[in-house]
Amino acid sequence: MDAQIRKDVIIIEGQIHTIVMVVPLVVVPLVVVLHVVPLVDL
Repeated sequence: MDAQIRKDVIIIEGQIHTIVMVVPLVVVPLVVVLHVVPLVDL
């Protein structure tokens, strides 16, 4: 039982780590685009 819970925790931690790695890769380009586009319009 404990081994199963530990395995689930490792999987969840892996998913959280993946999300933490991916989110900046998505957010940073969006922020850059939002800052660059108004400058281009002007």
